[in-house]
Amino acid sequence: KTKAIVLVSPNNPTGTRYPENLLEGFFELCQQTGIKLIID
Repeated sequence: KTKAIVLVSPNNPTGTRYPENLLEGFFELCQQTGIKLIID
């Protein structure tokens, strides 16, 4: 069972950033399911 999701933004070595709407989607998913969201 998934207990946490880790997102790294900006991503190394490319410096790519996740779009805000994608981060909001992960946040909502984690709120609904109780999964921890870690953003570095």
